[in-house]
Amino acid sequence: MKPLFPMFVNLNDHPVLVVGAGKVGRMKIRRLLDSGARLTVVAPHAEDEVLQWAGEGRIHLEQRPFRDEDVEGKRIVICATPDRAVNEAVSHAGQKRGVLVNVADVPDLCDFYMASVVRRGRLQVAFSTQGASPALARRLRERFEEEFPPSYEGFLELMVRFRAELRRRWPKDGKQRMDRAIALLDTEIFATYEEKGEDTAWQAMLAFLDQA
Repeated sequence: MKPLFPMFVNLNDHPVLVVGAGKVGRMKIRRLLDSGARLTVVAPHAEDEVLQWAGEGRIHLEQRPFRDEDVEGKRIVICATPDRAVNEAVSHAGQKRGVLVNVADVPDLCDFYMASVVRRGRLQVAFSTQGASPALARRLRERFEEEFPPSYEGFLELMVRFRAELRRRWPKDGKQRMDRAIALLDTEIFATYEEKGEDTAWQAMLAFLDQA
């Protein structure tokens, strides 16, 4: 198998289909809710939490069997059922209509895989084994969760300000901006942010640039 092309997809306000609303389907839906996708869920039966989300208007739930036309107009489709025949039907319907499909725990029916993700605000670190071992991807994610503490979320917002300052000082020199950003990250600036807070870290950033 050739290596996958890694990318992050913008699903905000795009239609996404989930087939299946059992334990696995519920977990997939929960992950997708944060993306801002317009979620349609098709399943004859649904767990209580899925019914609650439907009642709150967070998803559109249709309690019935899957139909091929359900995939039409969707950006992606997630299938989470234990029924091989349903899984194959969803996969084939997606292929016929050019819609990417992920079938949970069935790599040979997948067009893409859902990675195991460490998320700290805008920072996302994803691990994929191309469906070979979800357990390994999960273990790596758990290990790196310790490497990236929650404080990275706020620090990254500070780096947004720093990037704007770089653009102000060197509006036409992209190489200089990148070199300065990398050099800053080789300092103790993150430790300064964690120990002394945003204001002190920002002043240290500006002092660093003044030395350039």
